[in-house]
Amino acid sequence: MRLVVILLILAVAGWMLVGCGGEESRTVAQYPPPVTLPSGLIIQDFRYGDGAALDRGDVFTVRYTTYLDNGSEVESEDAYTFIGGVRKVIPGLDQGISSMQVGGQRKLIIPPSLAYGDAGKPPNIPPNATLTMYLEVLSVAEKQTTENGVKYVDLVDGWGDTPLAGDTVVVDYTGWLQSTGFKFDSSLNEGREPMEFVFQGGNLIKGFDEGMLGMRVGGKRVIIIPPELGYGAEEKENIPAGSTLIFEIDFLEDRPPS
Repeated sequence: MRLVVILLILAVAGWMLVGCGGEESRTVAQYPPPVTLPSGLIIQDFRYGDGAALDRGDVFTVRYTTYLDNGSEVESEDAYTFIGGVRKVIPGLDQGISSMQVGGQRKLIIPPSLAYGDAGKPPNIPPNATLTMYLEVLSVAEKQTTENGVKYVDLVDGWGDTPLAGDTVVVDYTGWLQSTGFKFDSSLNEGREPMEFVFQGGNLIKGFDEGMLGMRVGGKRVIIIPPELGYGAEEKENIPAGSTLIFEIDFLEDRPPS
């Protein structure tokens, strides 16, 4: 009988954290119990971070490994960077990471409705698959702030010219509400073309021009525009009054005045 008990203890001790780089040989049973959110997402923390808390619009880098119910690994990244809270990734990851801090490690059990649903993700993820993801937040990019309060993070450093007042610039862009992550506009929507405008020509909200200062052609940047440099107290279609706006800008072309 004693031998059976010992074997059971060793079996439980062998179930270690997978894919998150845990620093301790602790079993799942020693961690806080899983929590099920109203959406159906299940989360279990293996380590609480002690770095910066994540916020919608932050650019952060994570390490993760994803498995199917049968235990097969289907996705893995050692350093995956994305914009948080604006639906750039599957909803389960967006929801599951929202309360984490840098250095935190967490297990997510993601139902199909918050993953790839009926379509799956061929060839590795079948339709209606529940995913188990082991996740670690590695870092949050430090934001720069312009003179008037636009915050920005460069995702890609450009190689070409920087825009000057009066230049015609061409960009692709996507805009989200910081409050909800709702995408209110994008030049990447079907049937749309890149946006062309005169830099600092007064045709766009001030924060968009200011957020592009110092960018180079070929660069990609995330900017966060406070209400006073956006639409302020004015309500626009799909944009409530007093909204802070998040844009991802891809700087395609710069043409000086002829």
